[in-house]
Amino acid sequence: MLGVFADAASSVGVMLAALAIYYLNWLWADASASLLVACLLSLGAVPLAQDSLEILMEYAPRCIDVVKVEAILRELKLSIGIHPPESPPVLLS
Repeated sequence: MLGVFADAASSVGVMLAALAIYYLNWLWADASASLLVACLLSLGAVPLAQDSLEILMEYAPRCIDVVKVEAILRELKLSIGIHPPESPPVLLS
């Protein structure tokens, strides 16, 4: 949705900047319209980059409660051990 809004805003911005340059001789209007469109596009890019970083860092999805999953795994008799990636393995007794 934000991409469609940014595309529409860029089209309107280009037309308004062209009118401002033609009639008012405001040469800065094109640069300011481009800057506005870039800001709108970056609003959509920041959350996308954050989600991609979470995937690359192998975070657990936000809808999963890690503590509950660990408790369930500890209850299983088949599991040998559970450890977070940054600490050494701890064997269950």
